[in-house]
Amino acid sequence: MEHYHHEPSIRWTPAFKLGIPILDEHHRGIVSLINALDFAVRRDENAEFFVNTIFNLADYYAKLHFATEESLMKYAGYPDLENHKKEHADMVKESFALATQSIRVRNPYIYLKFLHEWWINHIRTCDLPYGPFVRQHTAQDSTVTYTETGKHLWMDSCFA
Repeated sequence: MEHYHHEPSIRWTPAFKLGIPILDEHHRGIVSLINALDFAVRRDENAEFFVNTIFNLADYYAKLHFATEESLMKYAGYPDLENHKKEHADMVKESFALATQSIRVRNPYIYLKFLHEWWINHIRTCDLPYGPFVRQHTAQDSTVTYTETGKHLWMDSCFA
């Protein structure tokens, strides 16, 4: 059995953490998907299959993440929610276009580069700034409970 050593294209660090457990878990999951695509492409495995598969997973996961994030931001009364929602909608459109192009021209690096750059930039420049606001505006609310282990965020009324 062959073993492959592969440095992930994105290394998760504490610098990416918002301090909102469910969103941090989502971000880690998205980073894992990007690293899985990167690994498959570098091994030159059926890249078209992997782009298609990762696109479907990333698209579903991104939409789930965006809905969760936007609901929490709305619940907290985040003032820049509409701009954040527009950025999410634009990403979904661009992601679809670039995944399609990657498959059409048989160049998975187009989609991989987009995912890598967009998510890192988005977490750093758009998500990290709202973390303190959302934490502050939900910390005293009994319907939003952060566990001590940092593994769950329960938002009973957030999605009602």
